Amino acid sequence: MTADRLVINPRLQIEVEDDNVCVRNPFHDLDFRAQLRIKRLLDFCVVPQPRSAIQSRFGLDDKLWELLLGSFVLLREDEVDFLSAGFVRAEPLVVGQRCGWPELPYRARPGAFGIFGVPLDLGSAVESGAREGPRWIRQAMKESYLGEAADAVIDLELRREYDLTRLMVLDVGNIDYVPGEALANVGARIEKLMARLLELEMVPVMLGGDHSLTHYALRALFRHHPRVGVLHFDAHPDHYVGPYRAMNVLNHANPFYFACQSSSLAVLRQLGLRTMERVAPRTRKVVDPRVSYVSAFELQRCTPADAFAGLPRDLPYYLSFDVDCLDPLVAPETGSTVVGGLSYYQALELIDYASQNFNIIGADFVEVSRRVGPVHLACQAVARYLTTLILNSQSFAPVDGYLFQSTR
Repeated sequence: MTADRLVINPRLQIEVEDDNVCVRNPFHDLDFRAQLRIKRLLDFCVVPQPRSAIQSRFGLDDKLWELLLGSFVLLREDEVDFLSAGFVRAEPLVVGQRCGWPELPYRARPGAFGIFGVPLDLGSAVESGAREGPRWIRQAMKESYLGEAADAVIDLELRREYDLTRLMVLDVGNIDYVPGEALANVGARIEKLMARLLELEMVPVMLGGDHSLTHYALRALFRHHPRVGVLHFDAHPDHYVGPYRAMNVLNHANPFYFACQSSSLAVLRQLGLRTMERVAPRTRKVVDPRVSYVSAFELQRCTPADAFAGLPRDLPYYLSFDVDCLDPLVAPETGSTVVGGLSYYQALELIDYASQNFNIIGADFVEVSRRVGPVHLACQAVARYLTTLILNSQSFAPVDGYLFQSTR
């Protein structure tokens, strides 16, 4: 298979009506009518064809190419397996403004945030319910400043007034999953969406889902940037070897084992670790100078500047936040709780510091699970941290008060 050959999407439903052809793709919310020459083009592409051959034969203009490729009427030969059954679709709840995949090139702008969810926990070794995370996080975000249009927002906690006139947050929807398919198929969709957001110079933010999904986000990031730093918040190192290494199987406990195999990973700073790790027989400790951590215990005694000390400031950074880094009393709705951990304000301080002092070019928030009480505490905490990350991309001024008077 090659990336430059195109083939008709095998899931298309095509009907000829008089002088028109009706094309429907139920997995991509696509339904349109076109001239009969499109039927001839699709018949031609039943066998994979080079784009140059299609162009030479049918003389398509740029707008028609965008329709055929952007709406997945034609697929790259190497993408058929994971795109023919779906890609990304709109969700009722949105963070910011709704923006479908075909609209992205027209609405995106450099520095805008591109939000997408992956409601999936196939990589979890426990029944975490992390597939419900995107819904809960979006619900909490909807109740924040992003729920209504505004030119500015006042953060009473941090005493800041943010100017929102230049802020753009686009919600692309949720990555599709067909029951029974492999995690790798979903991962390929994540990589394709991440790659497009990065090409458009946006800041992708993935709402998980379990932590295995971070592997695919990082793969796309590593292809786009030759050197990337990662800020990883977690109770666990997620670098487990043992049987996972022997089987080479990706799961929620080892995405950073795979990340360390890439030469594009420049540094990995892990914050909040607090587990005990069993040293299996016939294993040895390996020192990787790129990897360092500050334990949850140590974070009780240091400032945010101390926590991030020694990290180069000239790198782009990806922030990966597993909600189990928080104390279970703060965020009980997660699959792998560990006693102790960061307080709500410790994590807020750290994310506030990181988003002001490092070039954050992407992020994920994962392992938020189903509600266990009358109030979903984990999603409220994550919504606050994501809000801070987004707001700190804009200018702000100190605030002494919050009373306003209408000018109308």
